[in-house]
Amino acid sequence: MRQNRNYGGFYYFLMMLCYSCNPPTEVGANFFEEESFEVHLVDSMQLLAYSIQADSLPTGQLNRLLFGYMDDPQLGKVSASAYLQLGLDESLADLDPRFDLLDSITVVLEYDNYFFGDTTALQGIFLYQLTEELSPRADNFDFYNSDEYSHEREALARHTFYPQPFRGQALEFRLPDHLGKDLLRLAAEGADAVTENAKFQDYFPGLVLRPDTSLNTAFIGFSADVEIRLYYRDTRVLPISQTYRSFSMTDWNYYHQVRRLRASSILDSLKDEEDKLRSVYSAQQSFIQGGIGLSTRIEIPSIRRLLEQSKDFLVNRAILTLYPKIETRDELSQLPNQLSAYWVDEDNTVVQTASGLALLQRDEEFRRDTYYELDVTDFVELQLASEQFSNYGLLLALAPEAINNSMHSVKLYDDEAAVPMRLAVYYLAIKE
Repeated sequence: MRQNRNYGGFYYFLMMLCYSCNPPTEVGANFFEEESFEVHLVDSMQLLAYSIQADSLPTGQLNRLLFGYMDDPQLGKVSASAYLQLGLDESLADLDPRFDLLDSITVVLEYDNYFFGDTTALQGIFLYQLTEELSPRADNFDFYNSDEYSHEREALARHTFYPQPFRGQALEFRLPDHLGKDLLRLAAEGADAVTENAKFQDYFPGLVLRPDTSLNTAFIGFSADVEIRLYYRDTRVLPISQTYRSFSMTDWNYYHQVRRLRASSILDSLKDEEDKLRSVYSAQQSFIQGGIGLSTRIEIPSIRRLLEQSKDFLVNRAILTLYPKIETRDELSQLPNQLSAYWVDEDNTVVQTASGLALLQRDEEFRRDTYYELDVTDFVELQLASEQFSNYGLLLALAPEAINNSMHSVKLYDDEAAVPMRLAVYYLAIKE
């Protein structure tokens, strides 16, 4: 709350002194003949922290397919499955099973260098065939992380692998030979299913990649360039060599489904985005997680008590410091470097984007002094300038580009934890 006074350059001079603490100081007061000012610090206000859950997030056409599973004591059991549609790269009408001999049929997955979690452990993948077309059900023609499309009950295949997201080499898993043999049979019959994309997708609507929840401990990003390859040998050409025909995702539908398995976490109580779970019920922590749309809401119920401190004062600076829970060096390395901040109303609807970001300060040696810092001066001034207390809160989330295509998570301690979040408000008051 700013007063209509002409303080000139003195206000900016005092910004350099904002780290002074109680008791108040009169430094700079001799610049004025009639009035003197004191710099105060208040850092003991109550902060209420909540976890909130978005209804759904758009996850189609992001150039990434999230895949994996993790079981976290607080966040629960969360899985990411990839749904994808494929098309013919070229007609198979010229193939003849009398001369074109099947070697194998495979699915090829390219890493896109994204991962979160432990990639040193063995991972498992189930491949299912869809039984319905991937067609957006939403009015805006997008797919969402909560969308569900039916697939065969029995998996086409199951494979295990050790993820190496930066090795530059694709994963290639074998599919049942009967799929390849059937494609060669359709080619011999001159069927439309191997010459026209619409007919092919009626015959083969697509694939679902589901994690093996008995093994997986990480989330992996696959490129949206999944491909099925039909390997064969043409005995009509000498020397006989192996070649292949491909079915790719170019221009076709895909998305990733992310869901928390019920009865696996205290967060089950969050049914829609208007619900909020107080940190006192979740081990003095609030949570942020991508893919599933989990974010943290912070309220300052006692902020207007600052008005009782002095009849005439200026907010100089307000800094919110938040400490993430870190138990291992890997957890420190995987913390996002910044969090986005928003002003939200009582229904968690975004009213305004905050002017700054919550930036991570890392303590690489001991980890103890790692924290996020966010300038909330504008938010505090808004609360003080209102005629009455507002129900606005601060919402912290992953950066917009990471919310729906990453699975990174952050656990933030509340104001009652051993390393509590803290709001420091520096203000200038006219000395009576």
